[in-house]
Amino acid sequence: MADGAAVLSVLDNGIGITAQALPQIFEPFAPDTQALGFNGVGRGIGLAVVRALVEAHGGTVHAFSEGRGLGSRFVVTLVLPGMSPRS
Repeated sequence: MADGAAVLSVLDNGIGITAQALPQIFEPFAPDTQALGFNGVGRGIGLAVVRALVEAHGGTVHAFSEGRGLGSRFVVTLVLPGMSPRS
């Protein structure tokens, strides 16, 4: 918890996210040649649903990756009820 908000960070050591794909990572079905090579279909709607749910609750979600083969980190921040984050 930080400044009236809950912060959840999820890390993995998977295929990573390319620099080209990172800006569109939360768009449904956005292509990424790395993901296509991994599973044959690329990304679906999972991260778009995550973003929609988090934003529906007044929160934010951000994705980070150092690139191919270096895993990913996702950070979700949600304002706690009755609290307001510091500016």
